[in-house]
This record gives sequence, C-alpha cells and structure tokens, in this order.
Amino acid sequence: MPLTRRDFLKLSSLAAAGVAATACSEVSRQLHQSDLPDELLLADPTASPDGLLGQTGSAAGLPAIDVDPVWRLLNRAGYGPRPGDISAARNLGLAAYLEQQLAWEAIDDSAADLYVRGLTLYNMEIGELVEQEARDAGIELASVTYARALMSKRQLYEAMVEFWSDHFNIYVRKNQVMLFLKIVDDRDVIRPHALGKFRDLLWASAQSPAMMAYLDNVQNNKGEPNENYARELMELHTLGVDGGYDQQDVQELARALTGLHVGRRGRRQGQLVFNENQHDTGAKVILGETLPAGQTVQQDLNQLLELLVTHPSTARFIATKLVRRFVADEPPASLIDRVATTYLETDGDIKSMLRVIFLSEEFATAPPKLKRPYTFMMSALRA
Repeated sequence: MPLTRRDFLKLSSLAAAGVAATACSEVSRQLHQSDLPDELLLADPTASPDGLLGQTGSAAGLPAIDVDPVWRLLNRAGYGPRPGDISAARNLGLAAYLEQQLAWEAIDDSAADLYVRGLTLYNMEIGELVEQEARDAGIELASVTYARALMSKRQLYEAMVEFWSDHFNIYVRKNQVMLFLKIVDDRDVIRPHALGKFRDLLWASAQSPAMMAYLDNVQNNKGEPNENYARELMELHTLGVDGGYDQQDVQELARALTGLHVGRRGRRQGQLVFNENQHDTGAKVILGETLPAGQTVQQDLNQLLELLVTHPSTARFIATKLVRRFVADEPPASLIDRVATTYLETDGDIKSMLRVIFLSEEFATAPPKLKRPYTFMMSALRA
C-alpha cells in the first residue's frame, strides 16, 4: 500500500507537533547570559559584518560568533545546547566533555528512552508491521528521530545516527514495505553501530533487508545480475566515486552479491535470505583480488566487504565526509590525512576518528558553518 501525499504530510506535521509539545517547557526558557560565548557577549551590535569576522571569518561575510571551543563543540557535535549545557561542559573541560559524549552508553537517557518505549509500531518486528499494514509507522519513525534529537543527552551519538543514516541512505517512500524495513534498519543497523567501528556498520548495512530491497539486490540473480547495490556499495558507502574502481569491478561485485535476497512470505518475510540457488559460484576478480570459485553467498560477501573496508580509498572517503560535516564545507587536507590514517590504524574506529577531528587545530580555527535545516530546527527547539 503506497504512502500517499496526504499520509506524508500527516506524518510530517503530526510528528513535528508531537515532538514540539514535549519541548514546550524547554522552549519557554531562555539561555542564561553565562551560556553565551564571550565573543558574542563582547561583540559591538553596531559593528559591520567585516568588523565581526576575525580569524575564523569566511569570505561569505559570516560573523565569527561560534569561536568559543565549548560553544562550537556543542553546536557542531549535536543539536545545539540547552540552557545550562554550556556551563556544565565548560566545568568539565572540552576534552572531558567529548569523552563523556563518546561514552554514550554510560549517559542516562531515561527521558528519551521512556518516550520511545511508549511507541507501539516502532518497536514491532517486520512481520508484525506488514501484517497490521501499519500506515502510521512512518509517523512513529519520524517521532523517534525528532524526539531523540530534541530530548537526548547523547547528543554526539544522535548526530552520528543522522550522519550514518545519510551515508547509508534508504528512501522510505519507495513503497510501504520499505518504510517498515527502514524502521528495523534504524533500530538494528544504524543505532547499534553509530559510534562503533565502520567495519561492523558496513557489515550490518550489507545484510540489511531494507538496503537489499531499496537498492534492488533482491533482483540480483545468477545469470541476470543487478548492479545497483554493487555500484552504490563502492561509490557511496566505501571507496567513493574516485576510489579507483571501474565498470568491470562493478560487474564482478554484482556477481558476488547474487543470491543475497529478502524473504517475501511466511516466517522469512522481511528477513535476509542467502539464496544459494541464485548465487553465481564462479570466480570473480574485484580490485585485483580474486574471489575463488565455489564460495557461498556469505563467503563471497565476507571477502568482498573485507576488501572494501580495509581499502585506503575507503579510509579517505569516510575521513573526508566526516571532516566536511563537522569542520568545513571545504575540508582541510591536513585533517583528512590524519583522520584517514586513524581509520587505517584503528580498523575504522569511529570514536578515534572523531577525537582527531574535535581536538584538532583545524576544528578550533574552522570558519563558521551554516547549520542544516533539520539541525537548525532542533537547535531552536532545544534553546
């Protein structure tokens, strides 16, 4: 059953209204003067934009009002500070606050957890969602996203959930079942690994029924390969468009992914299925490495993912995206190099890469950065 325009508008408006209602007490409060960065408090309100730029100003004329390190970290590594957050972070110190945010599982998030536990559809398994034709599931998925961004004390974690959801993008309006599958993907793929290792996140995504359905690997069969997921896996998820692969690599990778399907009925509905009858068992050569003949779907998958996750192009691609998101739209090459090196040295440990970014001189002296519309909206509600 397709998601209509009316349903989509209902999803957006109800989810936003519901989350905004939970935030009323926060929105009604004002930032204390002590929570404003010193540079903003001391700025001359009559000064021209050029007079406010300073070393972190940009050619576009954006005023450098986020130069306080703690203020900047709270604004970029989350959805903006709530009243009292900046003072608390200053008391801890920047490095200690960062470590606190990286240790996200130790942060008491009972208020946000209580809200999510009260949602019926978001906590269902795929079979239940399909059986009930749960058309309001999209509203609950949006509500969870908004509520956690707004209410959670695990701000860096939620920012990384958004980052990886964008990276491993799934378009939920492809069909109604896709929406149900994305709920499971959000709950079981993105969130458990958002601050873990990229290796584990990639493995989970590559075995996500939502990803297989969205990028048509359910139609990738022996003798009739579908290249959609194979191409996106290299171009968008790992190596990057300039990562050193060619069309022959795409074709070979698609062959290696044949038989990686999703169950359509019965107990296997919505579950990942290794369909050996539709798997091409011939030898494949990907990026110069041979996948020997006679391997199963799982064996080919494991070998190709290992090849991709350890590739230097993947390290540089992930490093570039992280630095661009948190530091500058034109990411400094010096920081990209260090983050890529950290990726390779730590087996893609996300926390280690974020430490390099947020404690770097490049982050401390980065130019102003406009917030994305969603982040801007959440920041306004949290203030």
